[in-house]
Amino acid sequence: MCSVHDRERSEQNDACVAATFAAKASRALHPVIEIVGERRRAYDDTFRRRVVLPSYETGQSVRAVARQFGVHVSVVYR
Repeated sequence: MCSVHDRERSEQNDACVAATFAAKASRALHPVIEIVGERRRAYDDTFRRRVVLPSYETGQSVRAVARQFGVHVSVVYR
C-alpha cells in the first residue's frame, strides 16, 4: 500500500521531470544567447602616473581626478 508521503514524493518527482522536460524543450526553441562584455582596459605606466599625480599635487579628490580622465574611481585607487 502507498502511503500519503510516498504519493506526495511521487507527485513532486513527476513535477520535477515535467519542469526539466519543459526547460529542455524551451532551449531547443530558443537558443541560449551568451552575452560577452567588454574586455578590461589595460593602462600603461605612463597613463597611470598621469592619473595619480594630480590627486597628490593639486589636492583634488580622487573622484574629480577619475572624472577628469574618464576612469572609474576604483581604478585610481588601485
